[in-house]
Amino acid sequence: SSSKTATDAPVTDDNSNSNNNSHNGNEKQTSENENKNGSRESNNNDNKQAVASSSSPSHLNHNHKIMNNKKKVELREKLKQLALTNRNIVLKGCGNWRCTNPVCKSNIVNQAQTYDDVQASKLALKMIKEKHKTCASFENRSVVPLHYELVAKFVSLDDNDDKTQAQTDADAADHKQLIVDAFLHWDVLYESFTTDKSVCADDIAIDFHALDKTFEALMQKESLCQDVIDALDTSITTYLRTLKSHDENHKITLNELRALIILMDCPLVLSEDLAYHGTLSRMLSIFEEINNVDFRSIKVIHKWLSSYGDLSRL
Repeated sequence: SSSKTATDAPVTDDNSNSNNNSHNGNEKQTSENENKNGSRESNNNDNKQAVASSSSPSHLNHNHKIMNNKKKVELREKLKQLALTNRNIVLKGCGNWRCTNPVCKSNIVNQAQTYDDVQASKLALKMIKEKHKTCASFENRSVVPLHYELVAKFVSLDDNDDKTQAQTDADAADHKQLIVDAFLHWDVLYESFTTDKSVCADDIAIDFHALDKTFEALMQKESLCQDVIDALDTSITTYLRTLKSHDENHKITLNELRALIILMDCPLVLSEDLAYHGTLSRMLSIFEEINNVDFRSIKVIHKWLSSYGDLSRL
């Protein structure tokens, strides 16, 4: 009995220790689980607080202000760029000589119009305020080139002795105006007497046969000649004023130079008649001014003239 008790005693102690260890382990696990759960609850609470904070009126107002400020900056930059674009349209033009935008410098009606920086800026801002359309939104100016058939038709209508035909007189007046317009608005000459080539620094691209034939027909009508001279006096004066208003960086287009050469071939400009001497003198003033503001253009003219096949034309 004593031996049995001695043998059982250690077993009881070991079980007790084991139970204690197990209990301690369970308590430790429970504590760890509680800590984890507490941590999760803490994190969840933090997240809820963060969500609540982000959705609070003050936070939403702050985000709204940031977005509004960003949009204001973007809008301000957009308006600034639009104002610069409008200034260039007013001061330099879009480059399309047939443009009909009423404020564009390329529009032929604005060739003599000049603006200083303040005026240009005010007009640019006015264009923004009035939501002015771009140049591309306007239709191109319709142009009827100067050609022999146009002049010949006028001569035949004007020579009609049957003055009872009012329609004939009206047609003659319309044809006459189209002819005079070519000398008043030189952009008409850009598309007159063309060849199968485009004008370039190496080729003036003028059909001289068609040009000579047209000017010969024009010289048959004295009344038409006088109207052409009057138109040239106006257009030459306007073009000279425009040239003098340009800065030193201005470049004259090849179409402009080509139109000047066509006009120099007109008998009314090169006439020996003293009555037309003033016209020739002002034309020569134009070339002198071109020499001052854009000598590159003079070199192009020299190259064109040197390639003339008919030396008598020179």
